[in-house]
Amino acid sequence: MPKRDLALVVSGALLSVVLLGAGTLALSGDGILFPDGTLQRTASLTRKSYYLSAFTAFGNTAIQGCINGYHMASLWELVDLSALDYLNFPFLALTKADSAGGPPSGIAGWVRTGYDNDGTSQGGRANCFTWSSNSSSDFGSVAGLQSLWDDLSFSNPPTLIGDGWRGFGQRCDVSTAVWCVAD
Repeated sequence: MPKRDLALVVSGALLSVVLLGAGTLALSGDGILFPDGTLQRTASLTRKSYYLSAFTAFGNTAIQGCINGYHMASLWELVDLSALDYLNFPFLALTKADSAGGPPSGIAGWVRTGYDNDGTSQGGRANCFTWSSNSSSDFGSVAGLQSLWDDLSFSNPPTLIGDGWRGFGQRCDVSTAVWCVAD
């Protein structure tokens, strides 16, 4: 089967598909269907993307830890990963050898909590005093995907958040990755 080069061009609400080479194609809800019956899956244009930053930040700079068009995610924006697409972009988003285009496991990143101004060590409440502190005596909340499925000790003590997420309080003076989600 000859290799086909495709270009998807998005302009506002208009999606154009340009086929470079021989053959015709059809768009389906799941991707691009080629005449030989093969289906090339494409990312949904309606799903938000997210990533865990490859760069780290202290608690007082975590809010600035995402690229333009993305913001520091609230954990509640990330709990249902089946509704999101991981932005698998080298040098920007963290991955691991077996990530397969998805998020890495076993790495925690700063997340917003939706809670009041707080610097206690309790994950889920702690937010480095609304992300303004980098003091070793203040804490913010971090979360990550569990890497050991038969051992739930991602942190001491572990806090199960849902669908494989674990979270805990992290000192604000520890440089940590940041969970980011599209605006």
